[in-house]
Amino acid sequence: MTSVDTLLQADARTLVVAPLSVIAPFFLVLTCLLLSLRFFPLLLRGAVRLAERGRGAVGLLVLAYVARAPHRSLRMAMLLSLATAFTLFTLIYNATEQQHIQDVANYQTGADFSAQFTASTTNTQVIEQYSKLPGVLSTSGGYVDRGYGGRADLAMDIRAVDASSFGPTAVWSSPQTQTTGQALLAQQIAQRHLALSSDQIPAIVDQTTLQTLLLKVGSTFTITVNNTFPQTMRYLIIGVVDHIPTVNPLNHTVTTGGVLVDYQTYLAVFKQDLTHNQFASQTAAGPGLNQVWLRTKSDAVSLAKLRETLNQPALHLANIVDRYLLLATLQSDPLYLILLGALIIETLTALLLAFAISIVGSWVDARSRIVNFAALRALGATLRQISLIFFCEQALVYVTGLLLGVGMGALLVAVVLPQLTFTTINANLTSQQIFALQSVLETRVVLPPSLLLALLILAATCGQALMAMVRIVVRPVISQALRLNND
Repeated sequence: MTSVDTLLQADARTLVVAPLSVIAPFFLVLTCLLLSLRFFPLLLRGAVRLAERGRGAVGLLVLAYVARAPHRSLRMAMLLSLATAFTLFTLIYNATEQQHIQDVANYQTGADFSAQFTASTTNTQVIEQYSKLPGVLSTSGGYVDRGYGGRADLAMDIRAVDASSFGPTAVWSSPQTQTTGQALLAQQIAQRHLALSSDQIPAIVDQTTLQTLLLKVGSTFTITVNNTFPQTMRYLIIGVVDHIPTVNPLNHTVTTGGVLVDYQTYLAVFKQDLTHNQFASQTAAGPGLNQVWLRTKSDAVSLAKLRETLNQPALHLANIVDRYLLLATLQSDPLYLILLGALIIETLTALLLAFAISIVGSWVDARSRIVNFAALRALGATLRQISLIFFCEQALVYVTGLLLGVGMGALLVAVVLPQLTFTTINANLTSQQIFALQSVLETRVVLPPSLLLALLILAATCGQALMAMVRIVVRPVISQALRLNND
Protein backbone atom coordinates (compact mmCIF):
# COMPACT_ATOMS: atom_id res chain seq x y z
CA MET A 1 0.00 0.00 0.00
CA THR A 2 2.85 2.37 0.72
CA SER A 3 4.33 1.79 -2.73
CA VAL A 4 1.12 3.10 -4.38
CA ASP A 5 0.62 5.85 -1.82
CA THR A 6 1.03 8.62 -4.38
CA LEU A 7 -1.79 7.16 -6.51
CA LEU A 8 -4.37 7.48 -3.73
CA GLN A 9 -6.33 10.52 -2.69
CA ALA A 10 -5.68 12.12 0.70
CA ASP A 11 -8.76 10.61 2.34
CA ALA A 12 -8.00 7.16 0.89
CA ARG A 13 -4.43 7.32 2.18
CA THR A 14 -5.69 8.16 5.67
CA LEU A 15 -8.48 5.59 5.73
CA VAL A 16 -6.56 2.68 4.16
CA VAL A 17 -2.82 3.12 4.55
CA ALA A 18 -2.86 4.71 8.03
CA PRO A 19 -4.62 1.78 9.82
CA LEU A 20 -2.29 -0.72 8.15
CA SER A 21 0.68 1.45 9.14
CA VAL A 22 -0.50 1.25 12.76
CA ILE A 23 -1.22 -2.50 12.81
CA ALA A 24 1.91 -3.71 11.02
CA PRO A 25 4.46 -2.24 13.49
CA PHE A 26 2.87 -4.13 16.40
CA PHE A 27 3.68 -7.40 14.65
CA LEU A 28 7.17 -6.11 13.99
CA VAL A 29 7.65 -5.22 17.66
CA LEU A 30 6.30 -8.61 18.80
CA THR A 31 8.63 -10.36 16.36
CA CYS A 32 11.64 -8.42 17.62
CA LEU A 33 10.72 -9.24 21.23
CA LEU A 34 10.28 -12.99 20.59
CA LEU A 35 13.46 -13.06 18.53
CA SER A 36 15.40 -11.33 21.31
CA LEU A 37 14.10 -13.78 23.91
CA ARG A 38 14.89 -16.67 21.56
CA PHE A 39 18.56 -15.75 21.68
CA PHE A 40 18.50 -15.08 25.44
CA PRO A 41 19.32 -18.71 26.46
CA LEU A 42 22.18 -18.80 23.95
CA LEU A 43 23.62 -15.63 25.44
CA LEU A 44 23.31 -17.12 28.92
CA ARG A 45 25.21 -20.28 27.92
CA GLY A 46 27.97 -18.14 26.43
CA ALA A 47 28.10 -16.08 29.62
CA VAL A 48 28.38 -19.28 31.69
CA ARG A 49 31.41 -20.38 29.69
CA LEU A 50 33.05 -17.03 30.29
CA ALA A 51 32.23 -17.16 34.00
CA GLU A 52 33.83 -20.61 34.30
CA ARG A 53 37.17 -19.02 33.45
CA GLY A 54 36.86 -16.48 36.24
CA ARG A 55 37.84 -16.83 39.87
CA GLY A 56 34.61 -15.83 41.60
CA ALA A 57 31.81 -18.33 42.25
CA VAL A 58 28.94 -15.85 42.57
CA GLY A 59 28.71 -14.94 38.88
CA LEU A 60 29.00 -18.59 37.81
CA LEU A 61 26.22 -19.71 40.17
CA VAL A 62 23.93 -16.87 39.03
CA LEU A 63 24.34 -17.52 35.32
CA ALA A 64 24.27 -21.31 35.67
CA TYR A 65 20.95 -21.26 37.55
CA VAL A 66 19.25 -18.90 35.09
CA ALA A 67 20.66 -20.79 32.07
CA ARG A 68 19.48 -24.16 33.44
CA ALA A 69 15.81 -23.07 33.63
CA PRO A 70 15.36 -19.92 31.48
CA HIS A 71 11.64 -20.27 30.75
CA ARG A 72 10.41 -18.67 33.98
CA SER A 73 12.89 -15.83 33.62
CA LEU A 74 11.83 -15.30 30.00
CA ARG A 75 8.16 -15.05 30.94
CA MET A 76 8.89 -12.48 33.63
CA ALA A 77 11.17 -10.48 31.33
CA MET A 78 8.57 -10.50 28.55
CA LEU A 79 5.78 -9.23 30.81
CA LEU A 80 8.00 -6.52 32.26
CA SER A 81 9.18 -5.43 28.80
CA LEU A 82 5.60 -5.15 27.52
CA ALA A 83 4.57 -3.09 30.55
CA THR A 84 7.58 -0.79 30.15
CA ALA A 85 7.01 -0.35 26.41
CA PHE A 86 3.32 0.53 26.84
CA THR A 87 4.15 2.97 29.63
CA LEU A 88 6.73 4.84 27.56
CA PHE A 89 4.53 4.82 24.46
CA THR A 90 1.48 6.17 26.35
CA LEU A 91 3.42 9.03 27.94
CA ILE A 92 5.10 10.03 24.68
CA TYR A 93 1.85 9.72 22.72
CA ASN A 94 0.00 12.04 25.10
CA ALA A 95 2.75 14.68 24.96
CA THR A 96 3.08 14.38 21.17
CA GLU A 97 -0.67 14.63 20.59
CA GLN A 98 -0.87 17.75 22.78
CA GLN A 99 1.94 19.33 20.72
CA HIS A 100 0.19 18.32 17.50
CA ILE A 101 -3.03 19.97 18.68
CA GLN A 102 -1.07 23.15 19.36
CA ASP A 103 0.49 23.00 15.88
CA VAL A 104 -2.89 22.49 14.22
CA ALA A 105 -4.45 25.42 16.08
CA ASN A 106 -1.48 27.67 15.30
CA TYR A 107 -1.50 26.65 11.63
CA GLN A 108 -5.18 27.40 11.16
CA THR A 109 -5.38 30.68 13.09
CA GLY A 110 -1.95 32.35 13.18
CA ALA A 111 -2.89 34.52 16.17
CA ASP A 112 -4.72 34.26 19.48
CA PHE A 113 -7.62 36.26 18.04
CA SER A 114 -8.24 37.61 14.56
CA ALA A 115 -11.19 39.43 13.03
CA GLN A 116 -12.22 41.36 9.95
CA PHE A 117 -13.22 45.01 9.93
CA THR A 118 -16.75 45.68 8.73
CA ALA A 119 -15.32 48.70 6.85
CA SER A 120 -11.70 49.02 5.69
CA THR A 121 -9.59 52.09 6.43
CA THR A 122 -6.12 53.38 5.62
CA ASN A 123 -5.80 55.04 9.05
CA THR A 124 -3.34 52.89 10.96
CA GLN A 125 -4.19 54.66 14.24
CA VAL A 126 -7.47 52.76 14.39
CA ILE A 127 -5.57 49.69 15.59
CA GLU A 128 -4.64 51.40 18.86
CA GLN A 129 -8.19 51.13 20.24
CA TYR A 130 -7.91 47.32 20.23
CA SER A 131 -4.68 47.38 22.24
CA LYS A 132 -6.62 48.97 25.11
CA LEU A 133 -9.06 46.08 25.41
CA PRO A 134 -8.81 44.03 28.65
CA GLY A 135 -6.50 41.02 28.32
CA VAL A 136 -4.83 42.20 25.08
CA LEU A 137 -1.03 42.14 25.12
CA SER A 138 -0.30 43.34 21.57
CA THR A 139 -2.18 44.11 18.35
CA SER A 140 -1.40 44.33 14.66
CA GLY A 141 -3.47 45.32 11.66
CA GLY A 142 -3.13 44.58 7.99
CA TYR A 143 -4.58 44.23 4.54
CA VAL A 144 -5.63 40.70 3.50
CA ASP A 145 -6.42 39.77 -0.08
CA ARG A 146 -5.99 37.04 -2.69
CA GLY A 147 -4.53 36.99 -6.15
CA TYR A 148 -2.29 34.99 -8.44
CA GLY A 149 1.37 35.42 -9.17
CA GLY A 150 4.38 34.29 -11.15
CA ARG A 151 4.47 32.61 -14.53
CA ALA A 152 2.60 29.62 -13.10
CA ASP A 153 -0.32 31.86 -11.99
CA LEU A 154 -0.11 30.38 -8.50
CA ALA A 155 -2.99 31.33 -6.25
CA MET A 156 -1.59 33.66 -3.59
CA ASP A 157 -2.63 34.80 -0.12
CA ILE A 158 -1.30 38.35 0.43
CA ARG A 159 -0.68 39.71 3.92
CA ALA A 160 0.29 43.40 4.05
CA VAL A 161 0.89 43.95 7.78
CA ASP A 162 2.41 46.40 10.21
CA ALA A 163 5.93 44.99 10.18
CA SER A 164 6.79 46.52 13.56
CA SER A 165 3.94 44.80 15.46
CA PHE A 166 3.07 41.68 13.46
CA GLY A 167 6.10 39.65 14.61
CA PRO A 168 5.36 39.61 18.36
CA THR A 169 1.58 39.44 17.80
CA ALA A 170 1.36 36.47 15.43
CA VAL A 171 1.76 32.84 16.49
CA TRP A 172 4.57 31.31 14.45
CA SER A 173 4.97 27.63 13.67
CA SER A 174 8.23 27.29 15.62
CA PRO A 175 10.70 29.44 17.62
CA GLN A 176 13.19 29.22 14.74
CA THR A 177 10.59 30.47 12.25
CA GLN A 178 9.64 33.29 14.62
CA THR A 179 13.26 34.43 14.93
CA THR A 180 13.74 34.33 11.17
CA GLY A 181 10.40 36.05 10.49
CA GLN A 182 10.99 38.90 12.91
CA ALA A 183 14.45 39.52 11.45
CA LEU A 184 12.98 39.65 7.93
CA LEU A 185 10.19 41.99 9.07
CA ALA A 186 12.83 44.34 10.50
CA GLN A 187 14.60 44.16 7.15
CA GLN A 188 11.37 45.20 5.41
CA ILE A 189 11.14 48.27 7.63
CA ALA A 190 14.74 49.20 6.81
CA GLN A 191 14.05 48.92 3.05
CA ARG A 192 10.95 51.12 2.94
CA HIS A 193 12.78 53.99 1.22
CA LEU A 194 14.32 51.67 -1.38
CA ALA A 195 10.97 50.22 -2.46
CA LEU A 196 9.78 53.44 -4.09
CA SER A 197 12.94 53.94 -6.12
CA SER A 198 12.96 50.36 -7.42
CA ASP A 199 9.16 50.02 -7.57
CA GLN A 200 9.50 46.59 -5.92
CA ILE A 201 7.96 45.54 -2.60
CA PRO A 202 10.26 43.51 -0.30
CA ALA A 203 8.41 40.27 0.37
CA ILE A 204 8.67 37.23 2.62
CA VAL A 205 7.34 34.08 0.93
CA ASP A 206 6.66 30.53 2.08
CA GLN A 207 8.21 27.34 0.74
CA THR A 208 5.19 26.59 -1.46
CA THR A 209 5.62 29.85 -3.35
CA LEU A 210 9.36 29.41 -3.72
CA GLN A 211 9.17 25.84 -5.02
CA THR A 212 6.10 26.20 -7.24
CA LEU A 213 7.31 29.36 -8.99
CA LEU A 214 10.93 28.11 -9.17
CA LEU A 215 12.26 31.21 -7.45
CA LYS A 216 15.02 31.99 -4.96
CA VAL A 217 15.95 34.75 -2.54
CA GLY A 218 16.66 37.86 -4.61
CA SER A 219 14.24 36.93 -7.39
CA THR A 220 11.43 39.26 -8.49
CA PHE A 221 7.93 38.29 -9.56
CA THR A 222 4.53 39.92 -10.04
CA ILE A 223 1.25 39.36 -8.25
CA THR A 224 -2.14 40.34 -9.61
CA VAL A 225 -4.50 41.13 -6.73
CA ASN A 226 -8.20 40.51 -7.19
CA ASN A 227 -9.77 43.52 -5.48
CA THR A 228 -7.51 46.48 -6.38
CA PHE A 229 -6.69 48.61 -9.40
CA PRO A 230 -4.02 48.76 -10.62
CA GLN A 231 -3.92 45.04 -9.88
CA THR A 232 -0.38 43.97 -10.78
CA MET A 233 2.62 44.90 -8.62
CA ARG A 234 6.24 43.70 -8.46
CA TYR A 235 7.77 41.94 -5.44
CA LEU A 236 11.36 41.24 -4.39
CA ILE A 237 11.96 38.09 -2.31
CA ILE A 238 14.14 38.95 0.70
CA GLY A 239 13.53 35.78 2.71
CA VAL A 240 11.69 32.47 3.08
CA VAL A 241 9.85 30.86 6.02
CA ASP A 242 8.18 27.45 6.23
CA HIS A 243 4.75 28.88 6.94
CA ILE A 244 3.43 32.44 7.14
CA PRO A 245 1.13 33.00 10.14
CA THR A 246 -2.57 33.58 9.33
CA VAL A 247 -2.13 31.98 5.87
CA ASN A 248 -4.10 28.72 5.81
CA PRO A 249 -3.97 26.97 2.41
CA LEU A 250 -6.47 24.36 3.61
CA ASN A 251 -9.24 26.93 3.40
CA HIS A 252 -8.98 26.71 -0.39
CA THR A 253 -9.52 23.88 -2.84
CA VAL A 254 -6.30 24.59 -4.77
CA THR A 255 -2.66 24.91 -3.75
CA THR A 256 -1.90 28.42 -2.58
CA GLY A 257 1.24 30.34 -1.72
CA GLY A 258 1.75 33.00 0.93
CA VAL A 259 3.35 36.44 0.72
CA LEU A 260 4.06 38.72 3.69
CA VAL A 261 4.86 42.41 3.07
CA ASP A 262 4.97 45.66 5.03
CA TYR A 263 1.68 47.59 4.77
CA GLN A 264 3.25 51.04 4.65
CA THR A 265 5.57 49.99 1.83
CA TYR A 266 2.73 48.26 0.01
CA LEU A 267 0.50 51.33 0.25
CA ALA A 268 3.27 53.72 -0.86
CA VAL A 269 4.21 51.63 -3.91
CA PHE A 270 0.53 51.21 -4.75
CA LYS A 271 -0.04 54.98 -4.74
CA GLN A 272 3.09 55.47 -6.84
CA ASP A 273 1.84 52.96 -9.42
CA LEU A 274 -1.53 54.65 -9.26
CA THR A 275 -0.09 57.99 -10.36
CA HIS A 276 1.68 56.32 -13.30
CA ASN A 277 -1.46 54.59 -14.52
CA GLN A 278 -3.48 56.86 -16.80
CA PHE A 279 -6.60 54.72 -16.52
CA ALA A 280 -6.72 54.70 -12.69
CA SER A 281 -8.70 57.12 -10.57
CA GLN A 282 -6.35 59.55 -8.84
CA THR A 283 -8.78 59.87 -5.93
CA ALA A 284 -8.45 56.20 -4.89
CA ALA A 285 -7.31 55.84 -1.29
CA GLY A 286 -5.61 52.52 -1.87
CA PRO A 287 -6.02 49.16 -0.14
CA GLY A 288 -7.29 49.75 3.39
CA LEU A 289 -6.77 47.79 6.60
CA ASN A 290 -9.36 45.02 6.74
CA GLN A 291 -7.95 42.64 9.37
CA VAL A 292 -6.76 42.84 12.97
CA TRP A 293 -4.78 40.29 14.99
CA LEU A 294 -4.53 40.17 18.78
CA ARG A 295 -2.13 38.51 21.20
CA THR A 296 -3.89 38.00 24.54
CA LYS A 297 -3.63 36.52 27.99
CA SER A 298 -4.51 32.86 28.30
CA ASP A 299 -6.32 32.68 31.65
CA ALA A 300 -10.01 31.81 31.61
CA VAL A 301 -11.21 35.06 33.20
CA SER A 302 -9.41 37.29 30.68
CA LEU A 303 -10.54 35.19 27.74
CA ALA A 304 -14.19 35.23 28.81
CA LYS A 305 -14.18 39.00 29.25
CA LEU A 306 -12.38 39.59 25.94
CA ARG A 307 -14.78 37.35 23.99
CA GLU A 308 -17.69 39.31 25.34
CA THR A 309 -16.01 42.61 24.44
CA LEU A 310 -15.08 41.64 20.88
CA ASN A 311 -18.67 40.78 20.05
CA GLN A 312 -19.87 44.30 20.87
CA PRO A 313 -21.20 46.16 17.76
CA ALA A 314 -19.16 49.29 18.64
CA LEU A 315 -15.90 47.51 17.65
CA HIS A 316 -17.15 46.81 14.10
CA LEU A 317 -15.63 43.34 13.89
CA ALA A 318 -16.81 40.27 12.00
CA ASN A 319 -15.68 36.65 11.48
CA ILE A 320 -13.83 36.46 14.80
CA VAL A 321 -11.42 33.50 15.02
CA ASP A 322 -10.51 32.30 18.52
CA ARG A 323 -7.39 30.13 18.80
CA TYR A 324 -8.05 29.17 22.41
CA LEU A 325 -11.57 28.02 21.55
CA LEU A 326 -10.16 25.88 18.75
CA LEU A 327 -7.61 24.41 21.18
CA ALA A 328 -10.36 23.48 23.62
CA THR A 329 -12.32 21.86 20.80
CA LEU A 330 -9.37 19.81 19.61
CA GLN A 331 -8.45 18.74 23.14
CA SER A 332 -11.97 17.40 23.67
CA ASP A 333 -11.83 15.35 20.46
CA PRO A 334 -13.66 12.05 21.27
CA LEU A 335 -11.25 10.00 19.14
CA TYR A 336 -8.24 11.39 21.01
CA LEU A 337 -9.84 10.91 24.44
CA ILE A 338 -10.99 7.35 23.69
CA LEU A 339 -7.59 6.36 22.30
CA LEU A 340 -5.74 7.90 25.24
CA GLY A 341 -8.10 6.20 27.71
CA ALA A 342 -7.57 2.83 26.03
CA LEU A 343 -3.79 3.27 26.17
CA ILE A 344 -3.90 4.21 29.85
CA ILE A 345 -6.08 1.19 30.72
CA GLU A 346 -3.87 -1.27 28.84
CA THR A 347 -0.74 0.28 30.36
CA LEU A 348 -2.05 0.02 33.92
CA THR A 349 -3.23 -3.55 33.25
CA ALA A 350 0.15 -4.57 31.87
CA LEU A 351 1.98 -2.92 34.78
CA LEU A 352 -0.17 -4.55 37.45
CA LEU A 353 0.06 -7.94 35.76
CA ALA A 354 3.81 -7.71 35.26
CA PHE A 355 4.60 -6.65 38.82
CA ALA A 356 2.17 -9.11 40.38
CA ILE A 357 3.59 -12.06 38.46
CA SER A 358 7.17 -10.89 38.96
CA ILE A 359 6.80 -10.48 42.72
CA VAL A 360 4.89 -13.73 43.15
CA GLY A 361 7.37 -15.57 40.95
CA SER A 362 10.34 -14.16 42.87
CA TRP A 363 8.71 -15.03 46.18
CA VAL A 364 7.98 -18.63 45.10
CA ASP A 365 11.53 -18.99 43.81
CA ALA A 366 12.96 -17.63 47.06
CA ARG A 367 10.85 -19.91 49.26
CA SER A 368 11.59 -23.02 47.19
CA ARG A 369 15.35 -22.46 47.34
CA ILE A 370 15.79 -21.76 51.04
CA VAL A 371 17.29 -25.24 51.58
CA ASN A 372 19.74 -24.72 48.72
CA PHE A 373 20.87 -21.39 50.12
CA ALA A 374 21.15 -22.88 53.60
CA ALA A 375 23.37 -25.65 52.19
CA LEU A 376 25.62 -23.02 50.61
CA ARG A 377 25.86 -21.26 53.93
CA ALA A 378 26.77 -24.59 55.59
CA LEU A 379 29.53 -25.03 53.02
CA GLY A 380 31.02 -21.67 54.02
CA ALA A 381 29.19 -19.07 51.94
CA THR A 382 28.55 -15.79 53.76
CA LEU A 383 25.20 -14.02 54.04
CA ARG A 384 26.51 -11.32 51.70
CA GLN A 385 27.37 -13.90 49.05
CA ILE A 386 23.98 -15.62 49.38
CA SER A 387 22.06 -12.35 49.09
CA LEU A 388 24.27 -11.28 46.18
CA ILE A 389 23.57 -14.53 44.29
CA PHE A 390 19.79 -14.18 44.58
CA PHE A 391 19.89 -10.43 43.94
CA CYS A 392 21.92 -10.85 40.75
CA GLU A 393 19.63 -13.63 39.50
CA GLN A 394 16.53 -11.50 39.86
CA ALA A 395 18.27 -8.29 38.74
CA LEU A 396 19.30 -10.03 35.51
CA VAL A 397 15.64 -10.70 34.72
CA TYR A 398 14.46 -7.20 35.69
CA VAL A 399 17.22 -5.41 33.79
CA THR A 400 16.58 -7.55 30.69
CA GLY A 401 12.87 -6.75 30.83
CA LEU A 402 13.45 -3.01 31.32
CA LEU A 403 16.01 -2.76 28.52
CA LEU A 404 13.81 -4.72 26.11
CA GLY A 405 10.87 -2.53 27.14
CA VAL A 406 12.78 0.67 26.42
CA GLY A 407 13.82 -0.69 23.01
CA MET A 408 10.28 -1.80 22.18
CA GLY A 409 8.88 1.54 23.32
CA ALA A 410 11.34 3.43 21.12
CA LEU A 411 10.41 1.23 18.14
CA LEU A 412 6.69 1.80 18.74
CA VAL A 413 7.23 5.55 18.96
CA ALA A 414 9.27 5.62 15.75
CA VAL A 415 6.92 3.57 13.56
CA VAL A 416 3.45 3.94 15.12
CA LEU A 417 3.29 7.42 16.63
CA PRO A 418 3.36 9.42 13.35
CA GLN A 419 0.38 7.39 12.08
CA LEU A 420 -1.52 7.46 15.37
CA THR A 421 -1.31 11.24 15.84
CA PHE A 422 -4.52 12.32 14.17
CA THR A 423 -6.74 15.40 14.53
CA THR A 424 -10.33 15.24 13.30
CA ILE A 425 -12.51 17.88 14.99
CA ASN A 426 -12.80 21.08 12.99
CA ALA A 427 -16.10 22.50 11.78
CA ASN A 428 -14.46 24.88 9.29
CA LEU A 429 -12.85 22.17 7.16
CA THR A 430 -14.28 19.68 4.71
CA SER A 431 -13.49 15.97 5.05
CA GLN A 432 -10.81 16.13 2.35
CA GLN A 433 -9.18 19.15 4.01
CA ILE A 434 -9.18 17.34 7.37
CA PHE A 435 -7.36 14.39 5.79
CA ALA A 436 -4.92 16.72 4.03
CA LEU A 437 -4.16 18.44 7.33
CA GLN A 438 -2.63 15.22 8.70
CA SER A 439 0.12 15.22 6.06
CA VAL A 440 0.67 18.99 5.97
CA LEU A 441 1.87 19.18 9.57
CA GLU A 442 4.76 16.93 10.48
CA THR A 443 4.34 15.05 13.75
CA ARG A 444 6.91 16.29 16.26
CA VAL A 445 7.72 13.59 18.80
CA VAL A 446 7.85 15.10 22.30
CA LEU A 447 9.62 13.44 25.23
CA PRO A 448 7.80 14.64 28.35
CA PRO A 449 9.63 15.23 31.66
CA SER A 450 7.43 12.55 33.22
CA LEU A 451 9.18 9.96 31.03
CA LEU A 452 12.34 9.97 33.15
CA LEU A 453 10.22 9.96 36.31
CA ALA A 454 8.32 6.89 35.07
CA LEU A 455 11.56 5.04 34.38
CA LEU A 456 12.88 5.91 37.83
CA ILE A 457 9.65 4.71 39.45
CA LEU A 458 9.83 1.43 37.53
CA ALA A 459 13.46 0.92 38.54
CA ALA A 460 12.73 1.83 42.18
CA THR A 461 9.77 -0.56 42.32
CA CYS A 462 11.88 -3.39 40.93
CA GLY A 463 14.63 -2.56 43.44
CA GLN A 464 12.21 -2.62 46.37
CA ALA A 465 10.83 -5.97 45.25
CA LEU A 466 14.36 -7.39 44.99
CA MET A 467 15.34 -6.22 48.46
CA ALA A 468 12.18 -7.77 49.93
CA MET A 469 12.99 -11.13 48.29
CA VAL A 470 16.60 -10.97 49.50
CA ARG A 471 15.39 -10.63 53.10
CA ILE A 472 13.32 -13.81 52.66
CA VAL A 473 16.42 -15.69 51.51
CA VAL A 474 18.82 -14.65 54.31
CA ARG A 475 16.32 -14.65 57.21
CA PRO A 476 16.03 -18.44 58.01
CA VAL A 477 18.52 -20.04 60.42
CA ILE A 478 20.68 -22.81 58.92
CA SER A 479 19.55 -25.44 61.41
CA GLN A 480 15.88 -24.75 60.78
CA ALA A 481 16.30 -24.67 57.05
CA LEU A 482 18.20 -28.00 56.99
CA ARG A 483 15.90 -29.54 59.70
CA LEU A 484 18.92 -30.63 61.78
CA ASN A 485 16.82 -30.37 64.94
CA ASN A 486 14.63 -33.25 63.70
CA ASP A 487 17.52 -35.63 62.82
